[in-house]
Amino acid sequence: MNETKNAAKSRFHYAWVILAACCLMQSAILGVVQNGRGVFYNAVCNDLGLEISAFTLYSLFHGIGSFLCMPFSVRFFNRVHPRIALTAAVTLFCGMTALMGSVSTLPAFWTLGFLQGAGGSLLIFFISPFLISNWFKKHYGMAMGLSAAFSGLAGVVINPLLAAVIESAGWRTGYRAQGLLAFALAMPAVLLIRSRQPEDVGLMRLGEGEEAPAGEIAAEKDKEETPAEQAPDENAPVSARDKRVLVWVLLFTVLASITNAYNQHFAKYAVTIGLTPAIGAALVSCAMAGNIASKFGIGALNDRIGTPKTLILSAITMGLGFTGMIVGAGNFLLYPASVLAGICMPLCSMCVPMLARHLYAPAVYRRVYPKITMLLTMASSGAITVVSLMYEAWYSYLPVLLIGVGISVASVFCIIAADRQK
Repeated sequence: MNETKNAAKSRFHYAWVILAACCLMQSAILGVVQNGRGVFYNAVCNDLGLEISAFTLYSLFHGIGSFLCMPFSVRFFNRVHPRIALTAAVTLFCGMTALMGSVSTLPAFWTLGFLQGAGGSLLIFFISPFLISNWFKKHYGMAMGLSAAFSGLAGVVINPLLAAVIESAGWRTGYRAQGLLAFALAMPAVLLIRSRQPEDVGLMRLGEGEEAPAGEIAAEKDKEETPAEQAPDENAPVSARDKRVLVWVLLFTVLASITNAYNQHFAKYAVTIGLTPAIGAALVSCAMAGNIASKFGIGALNDRIGTPKTLILSAITMGLGFTGMIVGAGNFLLYPASVLAGICMPLCSMCVPMLARHLYAPAVYRRVYPKITMLLTMASSGAITVVSLMYEAWYSYLPVLLIGVGISVASVFCIIAADRQK
């Protein structure tokens, strides 16, 4: 009997292949394309004589396209084999990215941004959290952290590569290279995805039915009280309680989306307090380091202490980072503070789906998460503009950072309120 048990434990689980697919997808869509957008701004605008504010509106159209197409994309994804739906999404997303190297007018960029968002509605915030939630019970936090970290790692590598291509061959070639590279990384990921959930191929989630190791008792105890671990009923109606919880989750989503854009203003913040552009660039690098490290940390903590405590600690860390940037303006404290503030990025990409997964039973999660993703995509697309307007209201980043601290406190309140409603 023990031999049978040991053999079952040693058997390779397909969830690890799903995780590899998610890592590739995150690298391609978020790392290569989304995190590599900024390197084109000056080159395109200088060549075509465009204002950066007008050109970057294509990212807003991108969010609108994703928001409007999400319901249809998810319905299509649920009705056909996932490889068919994801092939169509990847082709549209990467194709529109490559086509940006062939246009010259603002309406054309905005149109391509809208179509790129339509393709990205399944790819940017939806597919990886959705698949990992379906395939992982054990090691869920680790899987979320690892897949999310790949987007940051790819972003670190791709920016200097694209800058070199733009300098040597021009921005048009840069866009085409970006689209082709994203397609080359994403398509192998699509081919690895056998099904949306393990039940479709006669499997169970990784760790389903296994006894929790001693080190995971705290997290397992938390999960015992979590509706997301109850048996799924695909026909069960969304209860009044679930709808009340959704209000808090959506509010947390908006707050997390706003702070997601803060790191892109760190370079300008350094200049406004009398520091050099080189120091501003160093602050952005510190924030990216904090982004990557915190993704691993959030995943590991989630598996050990449970989701609510992990997310509360994450929001508090972000608040401490913003506070340190205020207090440390002009001294060395600014660097570690920007590392802590870098957690604002996984707060959006990781913590939102983790909170939803914690609060909802699987069947309800599959229905409400597309709605959460719609708001997440739209809010994060407009966040850069929102933070810019906040700065222009005072022409100082001090109120902006104070608002960031307030958002951190409000996020903690939303997490606690949602968990108590559960």
